[in-house]
Amino acid sequence: MGNPEKAKTVLGWQPEVSFEELVYMMMEADLRLVHDEIKGVDHGSDRVFRTISG
Repeated sequence: MGNPEKAKTVLGWQPEVSFEELVYMMMEADLRLVHDEIKGVDHGSDRVFRTISG
C-alpha cells in the first residue's frame, strides 16, 4: 500500500474516503458485476470503466 504523506504535505491533499470505505466500494462494484453476469446482463468493458471512474 502506498504512503500518501507526501501528497498531504506538499499538495495539501486529503483523501475523501478511508481505505476501508474504498475496499467496500470496490467489493460492492465487483459483486454487482458478478450478479449481472449470472443474470446474463452484458455491460461490456464500458460498464467496468464507468464503475471504476465513478
